[in-house]
Amino acid sequence: TEGPYVSIGGSSGMGIHPASKDIVVVENDEVTRISPDGVYLGQWSTNGAGNSLEGVVVVGDVGYIADKDGKKIHKAVIPGPEVTVSSEPKAMATDGTKLYVVTEGRPKDRILVLDTSGNMVNSFDSPGNNTNGLTYHDGYLYALLNELHPNFGVMPVSIIKISSTTGEVIDDWEIRTTSG
Repeated sequence: TEGPYVSIGGSSGMGIHPASKDIVVVENDEVTRISPDGVYLGQWSTNGAGNSLEGVVVVGDVGYIADKDGKKIHKAVIPGPEVTVSSEPKAMATDGTKLYVVTEGRPKDRILVLDTSGNMVNSFDSPGNNTNGLTYHDGYLYALLNELHPNFGVMPVSIIKISSTTGEVIDDWEIRTTSG
């Protein structure tokens, strides 16, 4: 099963990006960036930093990478993930004055907030990258996620309660069948 997730084997160092909370992993001569929920965001070769990277610390957007064989600490910019957003709507909700439209995006879907004339007044990341439903109730948005994992297949369906103004996750629930 194809999916947006990655599993890293044999990595020898890991750090956390302080702003995004993304996980930065080093292995041999490559640096990989993964979202906190396991979505692959990108991988880069360190070209010339050696083939024995052993650790990484991230300060701002700069990574300090330990090179075991070269006995050096390399300083490198850790690039952000490539962001794509389509204009194809996947789900929609309204509060009576604004429209909330989910569009396809990577690494996460995007929620566009539109006035009733169709002008965008705000936008924020959806809590996942396979958001198939959206509804508004009592000041909050509820997003229906149908995520996939390459090793485990279809993950349990989740409903995520989010702020209708910032996209901040307030609560979440997994929907399970009677068999588990």
